[in-house]
Amino acid sequence: MKRRRALQLLGAAAGTAVVARLAWPSKGLSISLIPLALRRMGGVRSVSAGAVNRNIPQSEFGETCRSFQREAAAQSRSMPAVVQGLWKTEGFATTFGKFRLPENTLNDPRIPRESLPIAHVGYGAASAEHARFDPSKLRETFETQCQPNYRGFSEEGTGSTLRIYEPGFFKFMCGVLGLIPRDAPPGPDRTGFFAQYMSAFSAESQRLITHGYGRLVAFSNVSVYTAIEEAMGLPPERVAPCVQGIAFAFTVMNAEDVPRLLENSAVPYP
Repeated sequence: MKRRRALQLLGAAAGTAVVARLAWPSKGLSISLIPLALRRMGGVRSVSAGAVNRNIPQSEFGETCRSFQREAAAQSRSMPAVVQGLWKTEGFATTFGKFRLPENTLNDPRIPRESLPIAHVGYGAASAEHARFDPSKLRETFETQCQPNYRGFSEEGTGSTLRIYEPGFFKFMCGVLGLIPRDAPPGPDRTGFFAQYMSAFSAESQRLITHGYGRLVAFSNVSVYTAIEEAMGLPPERVAPCVQGIAFAFTVMNAEDVPRLLENSAVPYP
């Protein structure tokens, strides 16, 4: 029942890669292990490549986001190219949040609307590190520096940083790639899936944080199957948003294969 429930939560986009493990029809639904591994590494590298490790003037931030957006739009028929643009924007926004200038804000009409969701994710991830995960400082930052309609994406970024800061190989790899300081401390106490830390946030914020955490669960597991298995071990109210985050990351990472997976799946939709 747990496995069937996991598939229901995961949805069509990611579920197709899992069905082979459940002895369901699997023709055309597999992705080889080597591309899966390379895409995970490529995603982390792309985010890292967008980072510049210095202060970013406000005008430069808006222009660079526009540049990344133009590059992606020019190759809109190539999902991997679009994903590359998203990840570079996320990395650039992470720098924007780490090395702050008084003028810096995401509530700026010069930032293209298409860039705002992923920019807020990167900014939220950096803000969690900058605030050392302090909930009151994070709320103040998001209320004063974010575009009001996109603040929730910043909370997703906070969730991704919770995962990155957990001790282990993934944290080490992120340190090597420059996404976090190599001597970065652990994040908040993980007991009860960060129960004490989560209690400082609203129910909706907790859902978004867990969704962002799930995105990084997908990156830090060898397969979507093991990622879902890990999510199923969380407290019941955290399973759905975590698996949804896994599905999102799996779909973005494997954008090249998603059309084929959907065409060969049993999902009764166009």
